[in-house]
Amino acid sequence: RFEKKRPCNFLIFGVGNDSVVWEITNLRGYTLFIEDDEEWSKKIQHEYPALNVLFHNYNTEQREWKKLINRPDGLLMKLPDNVWERQWDVILVDAPAGYEPELPGRMQSIYTARQLASIGTDVFVHDIDREIELSYCNRFFSFKDHVIDVQRLRHYRIST
Repeated sequence: RFEKKRPCNFLIFGVGNDSVVWEITNLRGYTLFIEDDEEWSKKIQHEYPALNVLFHNYNTEQREWKKLINRPDGLLMKLPDNVWERQWDVILVDAPAGYEPELPGRMQSIYTARQLASIGTDVFVHDIDREIELSYCNRFFSFKDHVIDVQRLRHYRIST
């Protein structure tokens, strides 16, 4: 499916060692990475200056997930207007790390990905085997938009 959409507008929550692959895969498209670890972001941008990386400081902690799942007003990420105005073709949620209670979980990323997605957007959520990611996907994405799970990666194609 991704190959049919290239070049496209591709939003990725998280920047990592595989980011250059995503950038090259979407050659001539627009790829934006949103990263919450400022030091890591600087390191990757130093190594690969062509990457388009936006630093974002999450204001939630993983341990708050049960409280926030029914309070979406506390989940929406404050991102620049150009992020909200762009029609995203593909969104990948793979950050923040979300594996410790005091770290930001992926609650805001999952909720915001759904808000940024429009009809036809393909959304992928990594680590769907974790309780928080699964719970937030079940809450904010429609079951009818679920395409497939491949190991720990879930794919949605937005229909409404």
